[in-house]
Amino acid sequence: MGAHVRRGQPATRKPFGQVLEHEWVTSEGGHVPVVLGRAVQRGMAKVARQRRFKKLVHGLVAANRLNAIVHNASHCSVASVGAAAVEALAAERTRSSVR
Repeated sequence: MGAHVRRGQPATRKPFGQVLEHEWVTSEGGHVPVVLGRAVQRGMAKVARQRRFKKLVHGLVAANRLNAIVHNASHCSVASVGAAAVEALAAERTRSSVR
């Protein structure tokens, strides 16, 4: 549609009625729904599972690190344990944003 509408010569442009009937205009927000094949659907589901698993692993790693900080710092004050936890979480965020 784009090239036919943008042409400078009126004789080569599509008529306005045809432009209004084009799927880009008649669809919602220019989105034309497409039925995806089974292989694509399975691939998308696999990626979603992998992302959920990765988030779960990151959560477990963070919980284990926090547990180790609390366990190792049990003789320290609450303020120092809190500061160590904040440092550990900041380090984890830095590592996960680099990946």
